[in-house]
Parts: sequence; C-alpha cells; structure tokens
Amino acid sequence: MRTLLPVLLTLAACGGGGDSLSGGENFTGTYQVTLHQRNSSAGTTQIPCTDFGADVTGEEQYFAIVVDDFFDDPNILEMHPCMTDPGTCDDFGFVHFDAHGDHLQEDGWSVQTDSGCAASAIRHYGVFFDATTLRIESKEWYQDFDDPNCDLDLAEGLLDTPDCERNEAWEGTRL
Repeated sequence: MRTLLPVLLTLAACGGGGDSLSGGENFTGTYQVTLHQRNSSAGTTQIPCTDFGADVTGEEQYFAIVVDDFFDDPNILEMHPCMTDPGTCDDFGFVHFDAHGDHLQEDGWSVQTDSGCAASAIRHYGVFFDATTLRIESKEWYQDFDDPNCDLDLAEGLLDTPDCERNEAWEGTRL
C-alpha cells in the first residue's frame, strides 16, 4: 500500500494568512529575469545547496509575483513565468510563498512508505537585494531512510541540510 503524507505550512489552509503574515504587496509585480540558474543531482550523489549550477537560457524572460487566486490572501503569493511578454504570463504558479514582511518563504515536506521510507522537502525563498532586484531560490531535498516508522519529522529534518537534490534560482528587476 502506498502512503503519501504531504504537509505544506501554508497558514491559509487553516482559514487565512493570520497575523504572522504581512508585506505581500511589497513583492507583487512583474520582474525581468536577469539571472536564472538550475542544478540537479546525478543519481544518488547530492549537490551542495549553495551550488545553483549553470545559467539557464531559452526559458522565461520575465516572472510575475501575484496573489494566489485560490486563497485570495494578499500575503499568500505565487510566481508565474512569462516567456517573452511581461504582460502575458502563464495562469499557473510554479513556486508558492507566504509573505513574512521582509521575505517570502514556503516550506513543505512529505514521506512515502510504499517500499521503505523516502522523505522529501522543499523550500521556496525570496528576498530583495535592493529596492528593485528580487532573488528567488527553490531548493529540494530527498533521502531514503531505514526507519520503519517513517514519520514526517524525518522529512522536515532535511530542511537546511547542506546537500540538496535540486536547486534553482532566479533574479529579476521589477518593471
């Protein structure tokens, strides 16, 4: 039997952003991509979480940070790619965030127990370098454990470990 236990720390799932979320309006807008890097591990060898890899070309030239339509909370945001026209962005968000005043962050983790114990975690993070340049980082962790209990604490514990499965970063200048 396959079991998947996802946990996303989006406070909105419990009825709204709550008092701890703020500042989403400071991040919403459209940005021109000035840097896009991606790095993925090969096989079982993980990569340093600080190594974002080579520059990515031929993908989105812009991205938009918008309020998530589902939650309709100004502090729960998502990133939408815009290929060549800053006014025409995809309708789906591929990176999600909660606004925490001076930064954006979303953490999530899960375990699968169909054949052993596989744990995974993600962190999306965004912060301004200056008044107009936003950096977005997406990091993913994955690890197999020899633990018959396979509880979510194993997956949560992957956050902030030094080696990742996949890293991606964007920098953009607000239009």
